[in-house]
Amino acid sequence: RGRAMEAGYGFSDIEEEDEEYAPRDRRRSAEERGEPRSRGRAVEALEVGTKSSLVYQRLMKLLTKKGRQKVSRYIAEGAKFLRMAPRTVFVRMSRWDESRDKILAMLAEGGEEAPDLLDADTNPLQWGSPLLRDAGLAGDPPGICVLSDELFDSVTTQEASQGIICIFAVPKQRGTDWATGNRVIVLDAVKDSRNLGVIMRTMEAFGAKTLILSKGSTDVYNPKVVRCSMGAVVRGGLQVLLAEDSNELRDLLKGYQIFSTDMNGEVSTADLLAHLTGKDAFIFGNEATGVSADLKGLARKRLRIPIADQVESLNVGVSVGIVLHAVAAR
Repeated sequence: RGRAMEAGYGFSDIEEEDEEYAPRDRRRSAEERGEPRSRGRAVEALEVGTKSSLVYQRLMKLLTKKGRQKVSRYIAEGAKFLRMAPRTVFVRMSRWDESRDKILAMLAEGGEEAPDLLDADTNPLQWGSPLLRDAGLAGDPPGICVLSDELFDSVTTQEASQGIICIFAVPKQRGTDWATGNRVIVLDAVKDSRNLGVIMRTMEAFGAKTLILSKGSTDVYNPKVVRCSMGAVVRGGLQVLLAEDSNELRDLLKGYQIFSTDMNGEVSTADLLAHLTGKDAFIFGNEATGVSADLKGLARKRLRIPIADQVESLNVGVSVGIVLHAVAAR
């Protein structure tokens, strides 16, 4: 079987809170200032201004795949994610000073949470300070940490950051470990994180439920993927599976008609509707090498997107959008 994208990593190697750094972390009480409460509890914001802080060091680890896997958390950067029930929130100091009330109001307002994940508990995470906790319990208010502008800028992956980083738990896999739904997207070694994020956003828009990634594809919890998916990753509505090789992919796609995208394919997207069975999978390769020979060998039909002769190829994200739009007309 393919391996589902799943949490379940231990915390045995995470150190207990280090009180050495606690005196540098200052607590602000919203109750004392008469400011808004978040989900019924007075808001306390932890301030961090040094790279020696364990809080900062553990946040930096979430920029790596290994770090995300170890603690089952990932970064979602942008104000949009405040309404999606984050576990922890990091704010740039200058942004906090300018927009504190608005940030707290968006957290309290919510409204864009993933329904299937609202009641899902997960493993706790110790950030290294008694003032910033994530017990892993669904519905708990998020901890808030204010980073100095310098520290925040060393973490952000955005050129024009909004000054807000939200932390979410990697959800535990639900459902089957094989493809479901009437349309499946397979990506063969697609490494560009922005393309993957756009593809996941497009899949959500057109109701494609299963995404299969071949070996060598980028991590769906990469911060740029999450950002470009515009909430698709956080909402968790897509089933994401991994296929190590063509044999594993074949097992995942039992019962599906498989199309491989090809510049010289015999089926055009203009005629695609006539070739659909109701359970169809589409393989897309990266722009440099296209679909590998092994995966092409699984395809029953080759699918062509007609383009002008002088254009060599299309961006893979654009290609997925064209095909899913054509399928949606069914």
